[in-house]
Amino acid sequence: MIIELIIKFFAILIAIFGGNYFIGKFKERFPSPIKNKKSDEQKQVSKYLGFLERFIYVVTWWLNEPMFIGLWLTAKAVGHWKRQDQKQGEGFTYFLLLSGISIIFAVAVAILAEEIINNWVIFSQKIILIF
Repeated sequence: MIIELIIKFFAILIAIFGGNYFIGKFKERFPSPIKNKKSDEQKQVSKYLGFLERFIYVVTWWLNEPMFIGLWLTAKAVGHWKRQDQKQGEGFTYFLLLSGISIIFAVAVAILAEEIINNWVIFSQKIILIF
């Protein structure tokens, strides 16, 4: 039981901060096609919202409620779409791409953590053999 909690705790940390790192590197490599006029405060709010979203994605996956992820993405897309100008369609695509990467990263971490927990005896024996 304690091992399961430890694995889940570290999985959440990896999903939150690893996802933030991965998305940051993606943004550096492929900058937004539109001029971003966000203030530093708005960028911080977006970053913290991303932390919260990845936490929710992992937890809802573990609770066998993955439809929440689809509902959340739909709500985000509708809200973002309403704010879009006709000339900024590329910005909406970029927004969906980054949201998709965030979801895939968080769910992949959740699935990996589940696999480690479900196969802990075999996994721990292999770790012992390595050392």
